[in-house]
Amino acid sequence: MKNYIVFLLVPLILCSCGAKDDPHEKPVFKFYPKKVTTVITNVAKRHEQHINGYVNVSYESTSVNDVVKEDSAVLVIGTFNVKKEILRDPNITFDQYQYYYFEYLDPSLPSVEKQIGDSYTGANSTIKSASGDFAYLVRIFYRTTEVRNLTISALNTSLFGVRAGESLNDFFDIETYDPPVIFNAPSQTLLYGYSSKSRPVSIGEWLSLSPLASVEMDLVPNTKIDNLPVSVQFVVKMETADGLVLRDTTRMVTITR
Repeated sequence: MKNYIVFLLVPLILCSCGAKDDPHEKPVFKFYPKKVTTVITNVAKRHEQHINGYVNVSYESTSVNDVVKEDSAVLVIGTFNVKKEILRDPNITFDQYQYYYFEYLDPSLPSVEKQIGDSYTGANSTIKSASGDFAYLVRIFYRTTEVRNLTISALNTSLFGVRAGESLNDFFDIETYDPPVIFNAPSQTLLYGYSSKSRPVSIGEWLSLSPLASVEMDLVPNTKIDNLPVSVQFVVKMETADGLVLRDTTRMVTITR
């Protein structure tokens, strides 16, 4: 597990693999609730492959001093209930990885789980057959911690005409949420679900909803970057309703046209 982007992408893979097209199948949910005590961020390269009218999107982790094209750069923000040092341990074993991902859980939010399940089922509705339905497992990871603030900045680099260390929130859009749901944390009310055709793209709008943290969010620049190429490390600071102030810094990458 030397490349910690794996930790950020596994929940997405596990959630998506549960979806079925057979109209006689129905989901059985397995939920994985976790608090947020750690934030990890990285710059990834976004790849698109067009096949028969469909777009397959994949993400490639970057290494130190890697080069990323501006139009494929994605800032990945992941949240966890495990210490950063554990997630980035190059000697972590597969059994340890399995434990931290599938067994190291926190108390659940039953109302949230019911609404997620209803939303997923509604977006993947089934038709019952005379012989009954077949069940398939859907694993869903979610977070139980409210986010009070989220700030993106650049370390030691001026970007978008903004000095190093100042907020770059206005220059990034949220492209995807994993899972694709947004809850108001105080009321545990589902605001956006699996079938929602749009979701907040600005960090400010998302924060105004007093949201539960996402397992992962992928953000992309919404403004062209001047004076490319530029070498930069991004800093993400997240403040939670539990009073935690969490930070992480990406590897140094060079962004080019």
